Amino acid sequence: MSYQPHVHIVYGHTGHSGEYSNLRMLEQIKDLEFVSLSNLASRYQDGSVDVAEEQKYLKAADLIIFQFPFYWYSVPHNLKRYMDEVFEHGFAYGSSGNALHGKRFLCAITTGGPEDAYHHEGYNKFEMAELLRPLEQTANLCGMHYMPPFILHSAPNLVAGRMEEHERRVAEYAKAYRDLIERCRWNADLQKDVH
Repeated sequence: MSYQPHVHIVYGHTGHSGEYSNLRMLEQIKDLEFVSLSNLASRYQDGSVDVAEEQKYLKAADLIIFQFPFYWYSVPHNLKRYMDEVFEHGFAYGSSGNALHGKRFLCAITTGGPEDAYHHEGYNKFEMAELLRPLEQTANLCGMHYMPPFILHSAPNLVAGRMEEHERRVAEYAKAYRDLIERCRWNADLQKDVH
């Protein structure tokens, strides 16, 4: 049997606004046999993380995806805790920490604000690439290949009011997310920003 590339998604969400869009994205890929999922909120309800188990998932993956809503210009607290505990010295970085070397790393993000808010002239004063530098540097430190993020802007605002427009937009993003994962699975050189 030939080698089958594997994708592991670490889903960090705490159940606040924007979860609908993230769940639709996950729904779109649930039948992909080459994808595994760590849903931090449901798997670790008490806040603890099974470090050894999570490290097994990461070691088996060719592509690691952090899927999360963008909270206060960062990741939600459960994903930050995951990073602090699972990406430990000697595993993810350091002189003997090479378990993630050569893997690809992608962030699939939902934001509360519109896309034009994430520019130097916009409300948030910085572009998403600048705000995501800590995650890019995390990937670099761990020897992973950082890929351009997959972003759905205005996620919580889509639910209120225009449901048909919201459904269409979320469905388009969910399908694009699935397509991206399927393309990334086989194409190690894929560096195109889809959104």
